[in-house]
Amino acid sequence: MYLMTCYFVSRGFFSAPHPLALEIPAGFGVELPRLAELPQLEEHFLRRARQALVDSLSFSDRLMDFLRGSVLVTLYLYLRGRYLEGYHIHCGAARLALSCGLHRIESHVFDEITRGRAPLAGGPSIMLLKPPANQIDLAERITTFWMIYLCDKMSSVCAGFIGALPDEGSAIDAIRTVFPRRIEEYEEGIVTGIYNTSLTELFNATAPPAGNPLPDIPWTVTLKGLSLLDRATRLGATFRLDPTHENILAIRKLESAATTFRSTLPPFTYFVTPTSSALSMSYHDLGMFIGHTSSLGALLEIHQTLVDVGENEYEARLECAVDVAKLARVAKDGGLVNSCLISAGYCWSLAARVLVQHIESNYGTEPYAVDYESHLADVVTALELLSLTFPALLHQFGQVQMALGRVRGLGSTFSVETAEF
Repeated sequence: MYLMTCYFVSRGFFSAPHPLALEIPAGFGVELPRLAELPQLEEHFLRRARQALVDSLSFSDRLMDFLRGSVLVTLYLYLRGRYLEGYHIHCGAARLALSCGLHRIESHVFDEITRGRAPLAGGPSIMLLKPPANQIDLAERITTFWMIYLCDKMSSVCAGFIGALPDEGSAIDAIRTVFPRRIEEYEEGIVTGIYNTSLTELFNATAPPAGNPLPDIPWTVTLKGLSLLDRATRLGATFRLDPTHENILAIRKLESAATTFRSTLPPFTYFVTPTSSALSMSYHDLGMFIGHTSSLGALLEIHQTLVDVGENEYEARLECAVDVAKLARVAKDGGLVNSCLISAGYCWSLAARVLVQHIESNYGTEPYAVDYESHLADVVTALELLSLTFPALLHQFGQVQMALGRVRGLGSTFSVETAEF
């Protein structure tokens, strides 16, 4: 925690809401100390954290603490743009989590787990973890697994690394752990089997859930959006290598799932009002914002993949890029500091490339029905602001800048200063 606090103080974020609100399974609302000396201690605390992780494994002691500590160190390194170091730590933690069976927790309900009505683990040859002692212990295992999953998708989508966790289609090691709920729900015992939803239900959904269940918590919305974006990226790569009808059907199925997921979120227009600002977002709004942006990024990837297959794909792709740009305007104050927003930066760079391609192809023809250059300016400015906090995005920002050179080469007067930020 000291290491992460050092980082956020060094970036100039001192006050609540705490930037770690979506990053840590517990401890929401922690106040940051106002210590100017903390940024100078980052490397010191990083060395201590790494040594503590090694010591923990040396004694095979408190493996859950080891996994949570690994998540914090991984997130810190990702925030710093040190993806290779973070990936190295993450892979060890991810494989250990699988060996502990954290990917096979199929129920929120402690009694169902202890009485054997719901599988807990994949039956490892050695017992790394004892069965959960109570409902809270079970909840901590669920939330810890999803933090590791979050790190895995960030490294996969944004850095291009191979995921350390199994693919959703792996029959033996498939991820079956239920999506997390609020810790208060576990404490009060109000979680029931109706909330036992997992990646399987997300990817196979064709309609919103029946009845009136409690809505997903912001963190679960973030996880679902990232999952859709990651799967769209991987299916696109598979299709480009093997453009078969079967792969087209898989992509269409994912498109339906992404559309269904978006239908469960607050209306898109909620985030694009003139008064919207990242700094005024609540914890709930931030989760919905990431969910919308990531799912739009998934649809953008899908339409990009099929742009030469269907006659309506080009317009659908362009429409998604414009919607991503509208959401990017929310970042006008540069207040987005959550590491999940690295995925938003990835979606912004996708949208920017689509908009650049459209402007380049249609420059000098009839006036645009939509001011695409203004939308492009919104995306570029948001990406530039976010890259100031996340050095990992500087590479993507550089690629977008190269694409903008082609637009300016056409004689366009495009400038990011045209954005009304």
